[in-house]
Amino acid sequence: MSFYKGYRGKQILPYNVYLLVAGIVSFASATAIFLFVQHARFLAQFFCGLGIVFILCFLLGCIPPFSSHSGPALFLQRVLLILLALWFVSFMIVECIIISRASTSSNSDGADYLVVLGAGLYGSVPSPSLKSRLDETIKYARNNPDTVIIVSGGQGKGENITEAKAMHSYLVANGIDGNRIIEEDKATSTVENIRFSLDIIDGLWRGEGIPKIAILSNDFHLYRASVIAGREHRLITMVAAETPMLSLKINYYVREYFALLKLLLFSR
Repeated sequence: MSFYKGYRGKQILPYNVYLLVAGIVSFASATAIFLFVQHARFLAQFFCGLGIVFILCFLLGCIPPFSSHSGPALFLQRVLLILLALWFVSFMIVECIIISRASTSSNSDGADYLVVLGAGLYGSVPSPSLKSRLDETIKYARNNPDTVIIVSGGQGKGENITEAKAMHSYLVANGIDGNRIIEEDKATSTVENIRFSLDIIDGLWRGEGIPKIAILSNDFHLYRASVIAGREHRLITMVAAETPMLSLKINYYVREYFALLKLLLFSR
């Protein structure tokens, strides 16, 4: 096997060179995304984190005083690489599950209540992901005129009004009867979006049996929403709004892995 000469003539194993290249590429990707892709900040942070891990493994493998090609530093490098490989496998598995559940349920039409999950605002203007949810809501409302719409979302950082208020205004401006729309304006997370909306439905429902409920959100968001609904012991159908822009889609699908992990570990 060939080697490369590193710091003060120390031998650098070829795989350490690959780690260095991977770290540089990760940091370059993070920088490019941060500078040129406005809506993909999380993706930039993700690549920055990967870059840190790759560079740390590189340092442990070949650069004094971090490593002597043996002992604790080399052992730690190998542990980190094994953990990175295991994480990558888990990431791919979870992403496959998220993608497999990113479509509208076959029996979603005819719901008594449609819960529309909120997303960010730019001041009082819906973000691209929220706008896509609202446009899909308009289609659903026109095809299902008896469905009551619950728009859910409180007021977050950088938002001038609650997400629920902005969603209500957008729907009314696009021809949806305001009397069909109920605002849930306290939620600050997906868990609260669903839980508070279900509380509203429980207080309103006067029909026989249990109401038919559908949840509408972006495609990447549906699996996590279904997990939360299942924890509330509800059988709920899902309506998917396509996430606009490829960069935004990749950003949110990557972020969703960590959001789902947070939900499973901390129920938040």
